[in-house]
Amino acid sequence: MTEKNLDDLQANADKASGDADSLSSERVQKKRRKLLKGAVSAAPVILTVASRPVWARNCSLSGQLSGNLSDQTEDCAGEGCTPGYWRNHPASWHPSIQDYLLFDVVFGTNVFPNFTLGQVISLCSNTTINRANINIPVTCTPQSACLNLIIQLGYHAVAAIQNAATEVKYDLTVEEVIAEVQATYAGGDKNEIETQKNRFDMLNNQGCPGGGGPACGNRFTLI
Repeated sequence: MTEKNLDDLQANADKASGDADSLSSERVQKKRRKLLKGAVSAAPVILTVASRPVWARNCSLSGQLSGNLSDQTEDCAGEGCTPGYWRNHPASWHPSIQDYLLFDVVFGTNVFPNFTLGQVISLCSNTTINRANINIPVTCTPQSACLNLIIQLGYHAVAAIQNAATEVKYDLTVEEVIAEVQATYAGGDKNEIETQKNRFDMLNNQGCPGGGGPACGNRFTLI
């Protein structure tokens, strides 16, 4: 075999190797593109699921937020003790959410400055508590009607967080109760405040366990 033939064979071998490398690289690139495409298409699904609002476990969103109860497609199946029960049974409160804690500290709001949870849940029945410092959103009108709604929402919010924190089979978690209170006050709309108040009112009137009070549990720890 001549030196030229050897050179030709080497050249052909190099070309074949290059083609193989190119084909392998192309396959890798195609695989990467396929994986990337799959990841991109899957991401919105994951984000959609993760960002979906979590409402009552057993209650439809439309039924909860609509004033027309005929739109409700699922009934609530949980339990809920009334604000009156919690006001009159402080011994049943969760040990980490006692009545002496400030409402705004627990809920992360600025609505009831220096009001304790015990005071807020008593505002509806105790007219001697000074209401002058309650912050009414400027966007909520008329102010007098908004004040009453805010007091009622606070009244039911305290009961809601106790229902969620203790062993009551409530339809919301502590985190959900806090998030809904924050969102409602931040919105500052009269209709939204009333809707949220009615929502808590319904959930808090599903009945206490055994017709009495709940056994005080430790479903979460307030840090």
